[in-house]
Amino acid sequence: MKASLMRKITTGDTGWCFALINNRLAEIYFYRTKTGKSKIWAHAYIRRDKLKTKHEQHLIDVDTKRVKLVYRNKKYHKKKDDQPSTYGL
Repeated sequence: MKASLMRKITTGDTGWCFALINNRLAEIYFYRTKTGKSKIWAHAYIRRDKLKTKHEQHLIDVDTKRVKLVYRNKKYHKKKDDQPSTYGL
């Protein structure tokens, strides 16, 4: 995962952002290695209607356009454009 795809939110070398994982909205939590690469260590599926403010909705729109992942066999992979939208189902 390129570090440029991830938005640094918290202090230090950890952060989070919204993403589409297996075509579902999720928050991903990541850390940066000493070489600058981002490593995802967890994700949590969320419902869009639970986030009410315009700012949160805007962040979801921006992040989900940039970060689309597939989680399979305990590994995260960047989703390619040529994959079908129902990948893995």
